[in-house]
Amino acid sequence: MTESRSGDTPTPYLIFDGDCGFCSRTIELLGKWVTHPAVVASWQSLDLDRFGVTPERANHEILWVDTDGTVSGGSVAFGRYFAAVGGRFRPLALLLLHQPTRWVAARLYELVARNRHRMPGGTASCSLPR
Repeated sequence: MTESRSGDTPTPYLIFDGDCGFCSRTIELLGKWVTHPAVVASWQSLDLDRFGVTPERANHEILWVDTDGTVSGGSVAFGRYFAAVGGRFRPLALLLLHQPTRWVAARLYELVARNRHRMPGGTASCSLPR
């Protein structure tokens, strides 16, 4: 859930684990509800070095790469994504990004991430490395 900085990108990116059925299904559902010009791509299909991100990190959490190169992970990545979308999703962004609910969102994200292989659409390939 930390932030780091890579080079500037002209378009923001939402990066997910394409090998995880739960993650892929979540992104698919998100695409039905949200319209945003971000590039949505699996980390397996990208040159992660471009963003200064390791495969280990990309496998561990969803990532948001903003146009200024800031890389956010986990619940903060979702919060920054929803903030960029704006409109009716702005309240959700505020809940994910600001106290006192930010720490709750982070813990909930971690709980789901650790158990994504047990979630609907999840398979054994969704399990995070120990």
